Amino acid sequence: MSQIKVYIGCCKTDFYLLRSCIASIRYWNKEVPVYLLKDFSKGDFDTCELEKIFNTAVVKTTYKKLGGYMKLQPYLEHLDEQIFLQDADMVWLGDMMQVFKNISSDIAVQIYNPKDMDAELNRWYFNTEKLKKYYPDYKYPGFVFNCGSIFINNNLFSKSDFNDIIIWKEFATPKHDKVFLCEDQGIVNYVVSKKYNKKVLTIANINFQIRSESEEANLYSLEKIKIKDPKNVMVHWLGSKNGLNSFCAAKHLLRFYEKQYYKQIAGGELKMFIDRFSRTLRYFDRFIYELAKKIYYVFIPSKK
Repeated sequence: MSQIKVYIGCCKTDFYLLRSCIASIRYWNKEVPVYLLKDFSKGDFDTCELEKIFNTAVVKTTYKKLGGYMKLQPYLEHLDEQIFLQDADMVWLGDMMQVFKNISSDIAVQIYNPKDMDAELNRWYFNTEKLKKYYPDYKYPGFVFNCGSIFINNNLFSKSDFNDIIIWKEFATPKHDKVFLCEDQGIVNYVVSKKYNKKVLTIANINFQIRSESEEANLYSLEKIKIKDPKNVMVHWLGSKNGLNSFCAAKHLLRFYEKQYYKQIAGGELKMFIDRFSRTLRYFDRFIYELAKKIYYVFIPSKK
């Protein structure tokens, strides 16, 4: 059994993506321990079926309604474990445990150095003016990284790293409003940068994540998956979601693993149809909007 534990942040609104996520993990790795970081700030949701059939468990956390801050819990409460922390809006195209099993660095992430650093920081990570005001110790380390996936190899984090950032309670709030963007993302980049600049943390830079909008994801052949020809990367559906996977980029990957999920369940085909139909009704305005866009671009030629 793997010593690494997979932790997945999830909530009610991304549960439809979680099914594909979990199915993709179990498609490539039956043994790795998988734990759900369930956030109830957007409502209750039942994962009993998923837990039983796909051998997953729910992490016991101090707080139950933290929003995106729920993904910070492993940094606070599970410090003696090797953890691969990821979002629910991802699928594996191979066994990700093969990527991390020999890493000796303290963390592994996919880093990048944006050409327009200031614009990128202010879009995805920090309000840089407020950051200078409230956290003047921040020094750009030469990179940033998306926090949708991070491998934590060694115990280098503690609650004290976050005490000056978050007021811990149900529906947690930041100590200083609108400094850190994308909930956990700006915070984790800030905490990691401090430790990296002090040379108390080492980082492995690994390209293990591709965007769903990329050509690689959209053209990725399902035949490779079906014949178990792995590519040890994940596909990530970044940004806001519309509650439907019919209009997602690289939707063939989401739907393939969604079908794998329901194949394991009695009456799975009917349940999958009901689930898709109910989501369409729930987000009918978005369905009509996306359908109208598709029709528009079919009949209205694009200007070159």
